[in-house]
Amino acid sequence: MELWTKCIIIEDDELALKLIQSNLRALGINSDIYTFTSVVEAMKHVRFEPTDLLFLDVGLPGINGIEFAKSMSIRPNIVIITSERDYAFDAFQIDVIDYILKPVDQSKLLRSLTKVNEVLRKKQRGLHQSSQKVFIRHKRQHVSVASDSILWVEAQGDYATIQTTDKRYTIKKTLTNMEGQFMSKNFMRVHRSFIVNMDAVDKIDECNLIIQKTLIPVSRARKAEVLNYFKLLD
Repeated sequence: MELWTKCIIIEDDELALKLIQSNLRALGINSDIYTFTSVVEAMKHVRFEPTDLLFLDVGLPGINGIEFAKSMSIRPNIVIITSERDYAFDAFQIDVIDYILKPVDQSKLLRSLTKVNEVLRKKQRGLHQSSQKVFIRHKRQHVSVASDSILWVEAQGDYATIQTTDKRYTIKKTLTNMEGQFMSKNFMRVHRSFIVNMDAVDKIDECNLIIQKTLIPVSRARKAEVLNYFKLLD
């Protein structure tokens, strides 16, 4: 059973696009599948209807698939589809789940879907298991930090900064990896650059969460999910 609710395919070859879609259906995928032949076509949908899983061709007209993925404010689970091997390094730099070389068949798609499910299961376990503490690499050691002392995690390129109640740690990990590894049910990705301990939030305004006088931006795509977390009394 798939662990996502929405799937998008962006592929400029209409025959290849229909083949991917039909193979997904043949594998028993019942989720909504949206198809587009260019980034321009897909951009509005992705912006206002965040997706869980994206099958993305690289050689697209205009903006190529890798550049499009880098530009996304909320990056979904991505499987690259291409006839070129040369983009593999760039693809895995943005944490794609899998890299499929054309021609696409059911066995390749099944492998990718299995990997996607594994990643989503890890994230679910992180959401449902509230960890008492984590160990963060600091000065050639791993130091113990209580989970509830972490206020937020901020992306800094290929690094992430972990802000606790009294210290700041910087580690070499992307925010996407951090999200799936140790975040408990109290943590939420509220922006492409921030994961927040929702129990640490002091105030909420129209576009931000406020923790100890620090403004944490909330993306438009995540706003409804964030507000639903809190019990708001007006």
